[in-house]
Amino acid sequence: MSTNPPVISASLLAEYCFASAARRRAILELMHDDTFEPFKLWYGEVPGAYRQYVASQCRDDGRLKGLEEQLVKREAKSDEDDKKALKQLDALEHIRHLDHSEILLAAHAFPFDHNVRNFAISNVTVRVNPTNVLTAPRLGRTAFDVGVLKPRLMASRVLPEDEGRSFAAILHWFAEIELGHVGIAEPSLCVVSDVFARKLHFAPLKHKQIRRAIEANCQEIADRWPSFTPKSTSASRLTA
Repeated sequence: MSTNPPVISASLLAEYCFASAARRRAILELMHDDTFEPFKLWYGEVPGAYRQYVASQCRDDGRLKGLEEQLVKREAKSDEDDKKALKQLDALEHIRHLDHSEILLAAHAFPFDHNVRNFAISNVTVRVNPTNVLTAPRLGRTAFDVGVLKPRLMASRVLPEDEGRSFAAILHWFAEIELGHVGIAEPSLCVVSDVFARKLHFAPLKHKQIRRAIEANCQEIADRWPSFTPKSTSASRLTA
């Protein structure tokens, strides 16, 4: 049983929407593990380097090179540290080969530096933590279109199309609620970059049905949460 309110990452929420009953239980167990942080555990400073690389419109890879040099020079204290370093080096190489032109030809990218990185859906806190804000002028208007970009760093599993749309739809929902002061949330500027698959996933233009499904799944999580009891430590159940 848990007395803390449920908190889930946008990535795991998108997966939960399409998961089997067994996998849903595993995700709930992951949510109970306070020490489980996928980005920090496996990919360290990669999201930060990605943020700066995209903010340069993918022209300046200095942060990527700098992190690569650090990882190569850093002495591994264990086999696990060595594996993490190799994962990060692999991720940096994939970032270089991921084509961002579809979004950067239409929008300008900035580092995401807003204080709010989470939002609530049906009594569940959803961690979004985007790396970049994307903005584009609206034709004939003074307002801007706005969206967010978030990398997905998981080598062991390609992001399926339907799950990718839901993931990006969560980003669009977040932008609509939290970035209204910046501009008008635009689905085509709410993007998940599946780094290891070298593919971009965009939020759907028609989002009412997807949002209803996401909301229903969050309500299921909220309903199950108070009485849910984990069977075991769960961090090992999700591989990077």
